[in-house]
Amino acid sequence: MRLSIIIPVYNTAQYLEECITSLFNQGLNEDAFEILMIDDGSKDNSLEVANQLASLHRNIRVFHQENHGQAVARNLGIDEAKGKYLMFVDSDDYLQPDKVSKLLNIVDLNSLDAIIYNLLIQQKNGDIQTQKIPKVKYNQIFSGEEAAIRYFVFGSMCRGIFLTKLFQEKNIRFRSGFTHEDSELCFRLFPLLRRVMFADKDVYFYRYNNSSTDRSIDRLKVLMNIESDAILVSKVYYDLRTGTYSNNFRKRYETLLNSIMIGFFFRLRSQKIWEKEEIDEKIDWLKEIGVYPLKVNFKSYKSLLVSFIFNSKILLKYFLSI
Repeated sequence: MRLSIIIPVYNTAQYLEECITSLFNQGLNEDAFEILMIDDGSKDNSLEVANQLASLHRNIRVFHQENHGQAVARNLGIDEAKGKYLMFVDSDDYLQPDKVSKLLNIVDLNSLDAIIYNLLIQQKNGDIQTQKIPKVKYNQIFSGEEAAIRYFVFGSMCRGIFLTKLFQEKNIRFRSGFTHEDSELCFRLFPLLRRVMFADKDVYFYRYNNSSTDRSIDRLKVLMNIESDAILVSKVYYDLRTGTYSNNFRKRYETLLNSIMIGFFFRLRSQKIWEKEEIDEKIDWLKEIGVYPLKVNFKSYKSLLVSFIFNSKILLKYFLSI
């Protein structure tokens, strides 16, 4: 089997049929791919819709678990996958027609570990924007480390097709407990890719979802979303300390992580999500997880200045309080 498509499902009954239909419009024989839908304890009739769709197609498998989150659901899909390659699709999104078969042919022809394509992002007002990897060179083969150094590749795992063997042999799985598990896995995955290519193809349609964690007005969800940036940085720093990487690769990651932490503090100030009386405790938490004080980035004068300011606890507390 060439491809396993993993779809975590949670309260998206109204979108499921459109999502699944789009997967059958990719120029692939049903024997060439499988769809693994993992219902993550949906409270609507998503599981019923998933089972109905599975009854129509022999290559759909449906799983059900208690609500443990998207990361755990995807990991179950990885464990169960039979295809040579993996794709991740969210159940409220869909694929543009007649794309995947052509991409798989490119992957096979070039013996790629991964191929990365463009996203179509639906905005709140309904407009559609194409999201590409900035300044990327298409149709060239890079090592994963080279791609990570040259381009900003850390984002959605839904924008690529990946070799299943990498996940299984290297035991690569999504980590749970925070909201940026896609980005965190990208940081770990790209150094393992031997051959990766970027394709200038608009493949994946990302639907605007007003109930998304990133757009939630619920204070606890906003807090979790912002603090997940610090958790992400903490986990990547740990991997840098314990892994074997080139100096250029380490410098690239340290620059990115420093930028994430600077953005983290600006988001905190903008959202006013930390109460004044808890800032000391929160800064202690940042120290405990190893992301504060900031690892100063000397590549940019602006980042250097901001890092020095934020590394003064008095100035940081003032910045977050005003």
